[in-house]
Amino acid sequence: MEGMIEMAAALKKAIAEKGREVERELRELGIIHREYLSGQHGGCPCIVLGSRERCIMADTIERGVEELAGRPMPAAAGNSFN
Repeated sequence: MEGMIEMAAALKKAIAEKGREVERELRELGIIHREYLSGQHGGCPCIVLGSRERCIMADTIERGVEELAGRPMPAAAGNSFN
């Protein structure tokens, strides 16, 4: 029984570490898209026309980070995907 408890603890630790790694990578992707959005590289190809220059990719990445961190933001009005 003690071996199973240790295995469960090790698995929880590995999952938490992987979650932090994915969160870091998502943050980096968000930064990349924000840099494109700010015009440093000629404009982000993911910008939704008519959305006041919002990058759908960066918004989706930020939502994913918030979900991983356990701090989801409320869905935007009129947003059809969550």
